[in-house]
Amino acid sequence: MVKVKFSGFGTDKEVEIANGEILLRAAKDAGVKIPCDCQDGECGSCVVEIAYTGNKAPECERLDSQGKELTTLIGRGVYTKADAEAFEMSDKAPSVRLACQCIVRDEMTVKPYKG
Repeated sequence: MVKVKFSGFGTDKEVEIANGEILLRAAKDAGVKIPCDCQDGECGSCVVEIAYTGNKAPECERLDSQGKELTTLIGRGVYTKADAEAFEMSDKAPSVRLACQCIVRDEMTVKPYKG
């Protein structure tokens, strides 16, 4: 189980969820309303800001430079292609993700993206 704190979505809530759960599904199960339209990583409506509170984000939390999540985030102006390359070359975890694509593997605090 992994602790996830949702803050700024109308109510603050801390829940424990299964390791490997999709963040958007966990939010819905906890009664936290994160805006979402397509739920497939293409519209970008579920963009959130994440602060990892446990260990550094594990390998699976990296953004794939060829993946649709990063393509969507670049299209929304959240990241640039240079940012994408930097994520691939380092162990730095991205702080802005799509809730429908983010797999929870570590403790985190999730807030609405204000970019």
